[in-house]
Amino acid sequence: MQESSLEICSEISNECEKLLKLVDEFSKIRTRELLKIPYYVNIIDELHINENAHSRILLKFLEFRNQKGEYEILQSLLDYISSQCRKDSFKDIQIQKPKITQEIERIDLWIKDKDYAIIFENKACGADDQDAQISRYIEKTKSKGYKEENIYIIYLPPESKEPALQSWGTYKVDFENRYINFSFKEYVLPWLKSDVIPNVKQKDVYLYTALVQYVDYLEGIYLLRNNQKNMNMELEKFLIEHLKIDEKSGEIEKERVLDENIKNFDVILTQMKSLKDKIKNEFFEKYKNKVKSDYPSFRPCEHQNYLLDVTIDNDGEGIIIGIGDNGQFFCQAEYESHKNIDNTLLMRFKDENILTLNNRNQIWKYFPNNLDEFDSVYELFKSVVEKLDKEYIQQGKQIQDILTELNESKKNEDKWWLYNGLDLGISFNDDTETRIGIESEFEATPDNPTGIFKINITTWAVGSSTPQKCWEYYEKEILKKYPVTDGYSLDTKASNGRVYYHMPTINGENRKEIISKLDEYYKFIEDLTKRICNPPCSTSSPTPPSSPASNP
Repeated sequence: MQESSLEICSEISNECEKLLKLVDEFSKIRTRELLKIPYYVNIIDELHINENAHSRILLKFLEFRNQKGEYEILQSLLDYISSQCRKDSFKDIQIQKPKITQEIERIDLWIKDKDYAIIFENKACGADDQDAQISRYIEKTKSKGYKEENIYIIYLPPESKEPALQSWGTYKVDFENRYINFSFKEYVLPWLKSDVIPNVKQKDVYLYTALVQYVDYLEGIYLLRNNQKNMNMELEKFLIEHLKIDEKSGEIEKERVLDENIKNFDVILTQMKSLKDKIKNEFFEKYKNKVKSDYPSFRPCEHQNYLLDVTIDNDGEGIIIGIGDNGQFFCQAEYESHKNIDNTLLMRFKDENILTLNNRNQIWKYFPNNLDEFDSVYELFKSVVEKLDKEYIQQGKQIQDILTELNESKKNEDKWWLYNGLDLGISFNDDTETRIGIESEFEATPDNPTGIFKINITTWAVGSSTPQKCWEYYEKEILKKYPVTDGYSLDTKASNGRVYYHMPTINGENRKEIISKLDEYYKFIEDLTKRICNPPCSTSSPTPPSSPASNP
């Protein structure tokens, strides 16, 4: 007679209860045994690092060069792959002047040299493969001018899990000889212990200690620390007794019992993950409705991999909230397709430390991955959307109009430039130690994004000169013409090291006065530099900016 569905559900419930009780007792024993271990600290343990942090650590190791300029650790890695992993194709790599980067073009680690490129895909924390991930990285590397036969792939999973087939696209067969699954447990850890640490010189104390800490951290992940042997033995003993493994005959039967329990735990884990996803989806759905309510005039970007997004113009990719490979939330401004917005405009968010990281066409900031942080992510999202839409874009349009009007004047000879789309400036004596110029920008007032227009005279550091020293060349003449009175102020302690002489602010709506004052200050500085700094003050080794916008 078949069991009723009610009886089946009851049996499943009982099994789940037993397994959860096992987990609870296991945790109690582990906590008790940890207290018996003598005081011990590993800095990396305490930082709770993610995949990006693993990549940064490996980057520092691979960048190491000895006194001869040789990349010892990178060469050691290639030798280890050739000898221990028997991948002869890696012998063909000749290290010359490698450029090693982390998280550029979303590639975890990327080595680009004269005749080869190596793509590292880091899955240290077990992240899933993204759609066509390896394929996309190969295409990106080929776009940099590398032939396919000179591109290599190093995959870094926690243990020997292979990439998903879809991640390869059509490249899997072609890269069979130039691909290595270099898992942390089977290869990274043994390589560092046997081939790297023993060959580090004593004088390289920071490198040595970093390697020791990292190796110890990996051993902790894989239950290999010597100081935790007793704890692991106690936990094994508990599992053997609780699961009655010792009563089973033969290794095959014992393994069957463990496999059965592992499968049951996997079922519970899958169910828990499903419940967690359901709760998170309901949580994010509330925020999606909030975006629709807060920004009815914007349309969604509709990126399926992002939680929340809006586009602020017809061509732009907009402002995004997403979850990274490492599970962290991020707020990102992405402008690869922005045709109506100067790309440099969004860099203003980085300059003002609103969004702190940038990767060519993206600027973003990371947050922890717990839901109680999401309010902070959303508040940043709102501030970026509103600042861009209501302030930066409006200022950018107005400053561009002023630039056009100034450059139409024959006297100014198209010398004015824009930095980050919002900072209008001009500079003189760029190839001397007495570089001086004018910078100006709009500042928002509570009811007007272009309420105030600010102008200042500024000096830079060029060659051996400091901004302060440069200012001293001109100070007497400037203060004579524009003495420190109401509306004028001198700032010699700016955070960027520059010297600024702030001129009286102007009503942002008064275009005629703005143009008039910019023209007046332009003529004054032009005449001043001709009188004070002619050829005699040129440096023997000038350091001019590559372009005005790159060094404002």
